[in-house]
Amino acid sequence: MYDAVETLLRGPEISLVDREQPEYHDKDGHPRGSARVQWWNGEARTLRDIAEMGGKFTTATGEPYPPLPELELSGGDQSYVYTAQVPVFYGHYWRQGSPKHRHDWTNHTACIDFSAVEGERLTAYRWSGETTIVPEHYVTAE
Repeated sequence: MYDAVETLLRGPEISLVDREQPEYHDKDGHPRGSARVQWWNGEARTLRDIAEMGGKFTTATGEPYPPLPELELSGGDQSYVYTAQVPVFYGHYWRQGSPKHRHDWTNHTACIDFSAVEGERLTAYRWSGETTIVPEHYVTAE
């Protein structure tokens, strides 16, 4: 039950250490051996494509964490990728700046968790019943 709730609330994860990649340290300095999966990225074919590594992560020695390699994914690694044609709006991914294609939105998914702290502006998606995401429907508070 715990794993199901964690996956539902935070999203699925993929092990980096099982793929011979070093642990990274998150923004709070906690070592992590897994990365969240970009489950909305239906075009992901490699570890670099699917692992959500957009934070200011570091190595154990404090250096910036290097880009992940282009390791091919197995079918099991792609089991969480969303392939349906129904729009899904999701959060719990602290985004900043303007929404970017394949990172914040796809044809059928839209992240709506844009930070309004640290000088950023509140961003939301104005849905009008459309069946595909229209990037121009993102609105930002001035």
